[in-house]
Amino acid sequence: MTSILIAAFAIFSMFFGSGNLVFPLILGRDLGQNCWMGAIGWSLTAIGIPLIGLLGSIRFKGSTDDYFKILTPIGIFILNILILGLMGPFGVIPRCSNVAFGGVSILYPLCPMWVFLLFFFMLVGICAFFKDKIVDVIGLILTPFKLGGIAVLIIVGLIFCPSIQMPCALSPFASLQYGVTMGYQTMDLLASIYMGGTVLHYFTTKKNILQSDSIFKKAIFSSFIAGGLLFIVYLGFIFLSASYAPVLQNIAPEKLLLVIAEMSFGNTAVVMVAFTLFFSCMATATYVCNLWTNFMEAQLFKHKLPYSICLCITLIISFSLSLLGFQKIMSFLGNILEWVYPLLVLFGVYRLLCRKVT
Repeated sequence: MTSILIAAFAIFSMFFGSGNLVFPLILGRDLGQNCWMGAIGWSLTAIGIPLIGLLGSIRFKGSTDDYFKILTPIGIFILNILILGLMGPFGVIPRCSNVAFGGVSILYPLCPMWVFLLFFFMLVGICAFFKDKIVDVIGLILTPFKLGGIAVLIIVGLIFCPSIQMPCALSPFASLQYGVTMGYQTMDLLASIYMGGTVLHYFTTKKNILQSDSIFKKAIFSSFIAGGLLFIVYLGFIFLSASYAPVLQNIAPEKLLLVIAEMSFGNTAVVMVAFTLFFSCMATATYVCNLWTNFMEAQLFKHKLPYSICLCITLIISFSLSLLGFQKIMSFLGNILEWVYPLLVLFGVYRLLCRKVT
């Protein structure tokens, strides 16, 4: 049972990164009294669809080549570059660093962004370097800090938050649609396609888990536990943001959690929010950094460059693009996801439900 919980915590942590900390808060703030309809739509695309991708990946034994096998080899290669690039140094990693800086900058307002980014990517590099221990590093070390901070923020926030009073200009159905669209922005479906291999590899390294059927069952069970954790956290974030919506209207996205925490805790919230944002974003950045670096080493450079050099290249690109800022990164990713994500959703459903694993 311990291995299942560690894997579930790792899955939760790999999913719950920068966008997952920001977008449910934007959703609750914008929808107010219609937040519950938005939460339904959000759950479909931010939890249900990533779980479909993860279960499909587990079904194909974590092999992305088998998962995408109905495509041509060139198509698989291009799709891997597109998805892993967006998840890695050209999208998710810079977004993680920006959200983490949003919390730390309140604690240390005089800290230059580039100094924080150097420190952040140094730690990400250290964690990602131990690629065979990535689930243990995230599940045992990073997630307890991350989940503990989030739990305290939500529980205390819900105790002291006011009732939801701000009306919503959107109809209930439009609010549902808004939640669906906002859920796309997490990009968790992209991560889930590659996550199955990581989870299965973790269970195969455990000496007490030898049978293939047992490995698959544990991986699936861990996935559903992680999905339950995500649902509870998302619902808490959406409700909190809707409760404080009147005072959040002109707050920058990466600052929303801080303002909510300050109204719940007072000035002591600054340290807790910085702490939560940092570990949440670092866990996700470590995972996607490992994914992209493995792809660079094996597919782009055919093992002619060692993992350590590929990791350094990944960190340098991520650092450079992080200097653009959260809003520019979010705008860039949003334009791409509008046409890429629906196609991947249909493909993910097909691969999970198709009769033959081919």
